Amino acid sequence: MTEHVTPWNPTTLPDARGKTFVVTGGNAGIGYFISEQLAGAGATIVLASRSEAKARLAMQAITQTVPDARLEYIPLDLSSLESARSAGDQIGALHRVDGLILNAAALTQKQRKETTDAHEFVFGTNHYGNAQLIAAALPHLADTPGARLVTMGSVAQRMGRIHLDDLEQHHETYRGFRTYGTSKLAQMLFARELDRRLRAANSTTISLIAHPGGAIDGLTPDRAPAFEHTARQRRGAIVMRPFVQGKDHAAWPAVRAALDPAAQGGQLWGPGSATGSRPPRLDPMRGAFTDTRLAQDLWERTTKELGLQLAV
Repeated sequence: MTEHVTPWNPTTLPDARGKTFVVTGGNAGIGYFISEQLAGAGATIVLASRSEAKARLAMQAITQTVPDARLEYIPLDLSSLESARSAGDQIGALHRVDGLILNAAALTQKQRKETTDAHEFVFGTNHYGNAQLIAAALPHLADTPGARLVTMGSVAQRMGRIHLDDLEQHHETYRGFRTYGTSKLAQMLFARELDRRLRAANSTTISLIAHPGGAIDGLTPDRAPAFEHTARQRRGAIVMRPFVQGKDHAAWPAVRAALDPAAQGGQLWGPGSATGSRPPRLDPMRGAFTDTRLAQDLWERTTKELGLQLAV
């Protein structure tokens, strides 16, 4: 890997006035801070989430930090393929879209359950839901030259196992954390294969991957009325401070992937340090994430399963 040498200060971002970014799950956690930071750079932010009420609270919080923020909302529930298709159509109604940041995700489940489309819930939400959203939104991103699609990965992908004949764990004991890791690995492989296909098609749209590293609530700034953290959370975070970061710093890799003019398709961006004390940087690619043949096979299996026709 060649180190990215462009200077980058996550607290002084490039001017993004005139640009529009859609942030899925932009109402809470890392997604909230991605939205706030991009809004602070001057971009219009479209929060895509299940709850309009929570999105409106997040908008109130963002405007307290960024008084002139331009904010919009579209409904999105990634556990529903119909909702993902509808969100893609609404993205198409925007004046322009410079970036789609796929941050929203289902977290680890203790027991196996299914989406409304009868897919395993975590894999169906994180991989299939995002694949459907990408398919619906991609033609609209193409209308804005240089648009970016940023997939939020996770270090949990190292625990993932892609079995193409059993992607949803029908034939093995359900393991919640492994299923989550598999869903993130699938997202990341799909994003890399998407960029390979975009390059082959000479598209100006690029697909990048970011991962936040470790982040906990107790080290995260409050943003009322969207969310505040308890004294217990703050106390519990003291012993973790040397090892992890707050969710505000965990947003930095995705924001750099979205805004760095020198960023290139197919790259993986991660934190510069575990504690978020240094700017985000390019991360090396290892393990199954580097398997080009697996990425191609997963793409074919996914598009066939969902009946997708991606415009690449």
